[in-house]
Amino acid sequence: MHRLFALLCCLLLTTTVWSANPADELLARVPTEATVHIVVQDVQRHWKAIRASPFAEWFIKSNFGINIQEEPTIKQLLHAEKSLPEALGLSSKQLLDDVVGPAVVLAHVPTSNGEAVVLLTKSPKPATAIEFWKNLNAQQLKSGEITKVVPVKVGEATFTERVKPDGRSDYFALLDDGLFVYTANRATMEAVLTRSAKSEAPVVTRFKQLSSKSDSTRLVTVLLDPKSIDKQLGADEQASGNGDEKAFLKQFRKLVGPMKSVGFTLDVEQNAEISLRVAFDRTAMPSEFTPLLKADRKPSSLWAGIPEKCMLSVAGRMEPDAVLPLLLSFLSQESREQLQKMQTDVVGPVVGKNSLQLAAQGLDWAVWFCPGTDAVNCPALGVAIKFSTNSKDRTNPLEGVLAGCDFIAQLLRVQYNKAFDDGFKIEEIKVGADTYKTIHAKNFFPDGLQPTYGLKGDVLVVSSHPSAWLDFDTKSTKSEPTSLIVRLNSAALVKELRQHSKLYARILATLDGSDAAKHEKALPALMDTLELFERVELHQAVTGDVFSISLKLQPKKPLK
Repeated sequence: MHRLFALLCCLLLTTTVWSANPADELLARVPTEATVHIVVQDVQRHWKAIRASPFAEWFIKSNFGINIQEEPTIKQLLHAEKSLPEALGLSSKQLLDDVVGPAVVLAHVPTSNGEAVVLLTKSPKPATAIEFWKNLNAQQLKSGEITKVVPVKVGEATFTERVKPDGRSDYFALLDDGLFVYTANRATMEAVLTRSAKSEAPVVTRFKQLSSKSDSTRLVTVLLDPKSIDKQLGADEQASGNGDEKAFLKQFRKLVGPMKSVGFTLDVEQNAEISLRVAFDRTAMPSEFTPLLKADRKPSSLWAGIPEKCMLSVAGRMEPDAVLPLLLSFLSQESREQLQKMQTDVVGPVVGKNSLQLAAQGLDWAVWFCPGTDAVNCPALGVAIKFSTNSKDRTNPLEGVLAGCDFIAQLLRVQYNKAFDDGFKIEEIKVGADTYKTIHAKNFFPDGLQPTYGLKGDVLVVSSHPSAWLDFDTKSTKSEPTSLIVRLNSAALVKELRQHSKLYARILATLDGSDAAKHEKALPALMDTLELFERVELHQAVTGDVFSISLKLQPKKPLK
């Protein structure tokens, strides 16, 4: 019988956010001291659409789907679902449609003796819900999971205490209007029932601040309390020693201060999107943080040049005059001075002070990771930078950085010649109007690694092999979303891992100092998981006063 109760909890917890009135009413009843609120909404519509989707049909036949259906817990839940009609008199569909309401709220509430979790929903058909709970109590009394059921009155409401064999209790209330409340803490139950659904609740305001026009797609919202975050950071700051940790915590508290609301959201359409969303009070924002709320952020112009076949690509536009002061503000004074000294004494002499001055005006950058080829049995890494300057002479600053690359190449030559007798060769190759240099040092680099660098127009490209340098297309005109930061081509990565699993197992073993055989054994499970998605992207955007970082998941087949 405990399996049936576990199934019920799973069904309740797989529901989430936004339905204007139902969610607001439930949130208003939660005790004000709650620090975390999980809101699940419109689960019936979402669940019905997903179960009938192309993804669901494909998923059960995928390696991941086949394996997960063999998991003992999943088998127990599927068996429990089939047992519902006989045991409790209704099907899983009736449970979702008639007992679970259009919104579900799960809240974490600190208490005098620890913490409590409370669950709230409002059943569309109260009579069906009451019958369901009577049947559940009867079954659990019969099985011995609870020893007695005791009605308790608080104000005008009545709730039920369910006593367990070990003496502990849990509590639930099911009111005439369909409101259902469940918790293992009596004081929390009483606090919920004595609060009005019309009570003024700051959490309702915070919930609305994270809403958007696309809330019809919203499935889950996890609300965090900025005040509790600040309180915890303050305690951590007090406990930390001097140095970078203390400086970071102190500065981070300045960022938390202007937060009006913060939370995570899950939206489901044909794709899925998981976001961290923060609503700020601009008037209270310290000046060093204002770049975070810049709405007209320009995308990196280098996205267009990254090859489509890449497994992983990252690009952005950095405005050091705005970004660097923000990053440096999180460091201690000593660390800031060390970085500034390194910039002056090390980086400046290598690339030229002119390059540093132009970099202060901003630069576009990109990093990409492409699969190997038949000729090159090794993945290729590429890096590109482009100065964002109004100067007509755009080549000069890049040539300063290029001279720094030449300097590093000559240092490698010296080290190589000390250790090996065969020649270290820097080959210069002209491609149209551009030229790149590639290093041949077979005893120094593993197979497939052939450092290459050179200018492609007004872009400096550095790569692990000439193929990556050649693949970067500076003349491409394709456009990308302005918010795009990272793209994972899951399909390309899975194909690469399957073809070169032994190579990647050795790479992972080298990184963590473990056995390659262990990683080779674990890779199939990773590939089965990655195979669920076509691509995964990370986006950052500002809409009004809301800053968001979103993980966009494009599954193999549409979710709806």
